[in-house]
Amino acid sequence: MQKLIALLLSLIMVLSIVTPAMAGEHYIDYRSRSIVLPNGTKAEKPVANFAVDVVGLQGIKASTETANNTDATNTPAPVIQAVVGDTLIFTDKSIPSTGQQLVVWDWQYWTEDQQIFELKSKMDKELQLTVPGRYHFYLAVGDNVPVNKSTDAEKFWLWDYNWSANGNHRAVKELDNQFTGWLGYWYFQEIIVEVAENSEIIATEPHESKDAWTTSTHFNPGKTLSQRYNNGDTVDLKFIFHNEAKDIAYGDTNYVITHWGTGTQGAFENQTMPAVKKGAATEELSYTYTIDLDKVPDSAKINSCIRLVIIGDPDKKVANSDGKKNYMTVNIPINGVDIMVLVGEDHTVNIKQGETTTLNLGVSVIQNLLFDENKNLISSRDPITVDVNIKSPTGTITERITIVPFTDNRCKDYELPFTTGTAGVYVIEASAYPVGVWDVDPTNNEDKCSVTVRVGPADEPYKGNTDKEIRVNLVG
Repeated sequence: MQKLIALLLSLIMVLSIVTPAMAGEHYIDYRSRSIVLPNGTKAEKPVANFAVDVVGLQGIKASTETANNTDATNTPAPVIQAVVGDTLIFTDKSIPSTGQQLVVWDWQYWTEDQQIFELKSKMDKELQLTVPGRYHFYLAVGDNVPVNKSTDAEKFWLWDYNWSANGNHRAVKELDNQFTGWLGYWYFQEIIVEVAENSEIIATEPHESKDAWTTSTHFNPGKTLSQRYNNGDTVDLKFIFHNEAKDIAYGDTNYVITHWGTGTQGAFENQTMPAVKKGAATEELSYTYTIDLDKVPDSAKINSCIRLVIIGDPDKKVANSDGKKNYMTVNIPINGVDIMVLVGEDHTVNIKQGETTTLNLGVSVIQNLLFDENKNLISSRDPITVDVNIKSPTGTITERITIVPFTDNRCKDYELPFTTGTAGVYVIEASAYPVGVWDVDPTNNEDKCSVTVRVGPADEPYKGNTDKEIRVNLVG
């Protein structure tokens, strides 16, 4: 029976083709037909609705959904844009008639040339787009209302399922031989997805082909230069762009260079992209970057490197890419230091009334050793000037010290004893920042702790119970 139903549905629901009316033909509109229960009463019809999200590498790009309309001849289907490589995520929002459950989904999608992709009894959850074109997605649903069956042409719609009668698309088909001369109007919810080619501008190093581009090697974390640099040094960046977008990209678009995390608004280089035919690449391009640590935003200081991004066609004027292939990330290793300040842990001290206690407050300023990805030591061996600031119950210390790596002077400890007999919370705050050199880990340049002093009642002198004391006469 299920196979028969599926075959019948596939014959009836030929979409987007309306059969012209001929003399003697009769039209039956399923919207106006009553569904009769076995007890002779009428039943409501279910409602078909669904939504679609277009998802790219960076998440949802666009969304749309059908509306609960019943005027399929005047209500256009929603149209949404996507590109090859996107994924469509479908959500079923259909509703069964009161007290019933949906049990069947006539879910179809077609291309513009009427080639059917699939006919399913269940609705898809997602679809990966691999071919450009104009896709039509259709949905009708049926619930488990126990409908009557009849051979009466006026009741041809009374099959095994109670079908939905709403939608923005109407399908017309002559009925089977038993009802020759009869045409049926059937209704579907439709969403149209226009899928474009995923044309791209691809950024690589000059010696690389476009196929060398991968997310990890070119975008995140991207390329890392082999040598390390100091503040004030210059770095020569070299790159090319491959044109897969259109025959000539000339004067239509540009390329920019920016710090990671600042977007195109933070671009410090903005040039017109050279002319290049589709399938070809530009000549070698270059930019000389001067390192000025004071001008590098924190977002671009990553793993002891300055992270730059070279972006071709950032406004997507000639390309339609969502894969970040027009990005090439360059990490410039910087010779830096890591100065860390440490104070004690938070703790509580209990004393008695009239007593005092000494809080042993301490601060340590230390140079951490740095290693590269190959575990090679890269810490500076030069003396490091450090500004130290300490606030404690003993007062404030502000001084500039010198730390000499790999010697006995590689750190400095401060002992700050403080004596008190008063309850309270005693806080110590400390910071240490290098001067004139990049601290690669600013998260450990400040530290603080608190010591809570509690004062309880003093011990009472011992007094015995005289009535219960044992008395002894001493005879001399």
